[in-house]
Amino acid sequence: MLVIIAIVTEKALKNIQNWFIASLAVADFFLGLVIMPFSLANELMGYWTFGNTWCDIHSAADVLLCTASIMNLCLISLDRYWSITQAVEYLKKRTPARAAVMITLVWILSAVICIPPLLGWKVTRPQERFPKCEVSFKFL
Repeated sequence: MLVIIAIVTEKALKNIQNWFIASLAVADFFLGLVIMPFSLANELMGYWTFGNTWCDIHSAADVLLCTASIMNLCLISLDRYWSITQAVEYLKKRTPARAAVMITLVWILSAVICIPPLLGWKVTRPQERFPKCEVSFKFL
């Protein structure tokens, strides 16, 4: 959260390359805020007590945020690579609109990856006394 606040409030940090870092910080912040507490409770108790609906949402959000985090890291790496190997050409091409499009694509691709389990591409969970909440690996 401090990274996001710093980039938003500090004028010296409001450059395009920091937009990619802010996007990564958003993914990691929500991962820690939304996913980790429930995952910790699941690990400590040894079973999922929050119901099947929240399990589906939790699993999808987990995949969304983890994928977005990984893809943001890849985007930062590509931005740095292109900045070094094609310094003049790339820095001319790296406009705010292009950066916004690249960040939006990261989040759209992450959402596309996490949606199938929500739309029924998942294993049905039997009713158990101590239910598990795991990401489905069933493929059609």
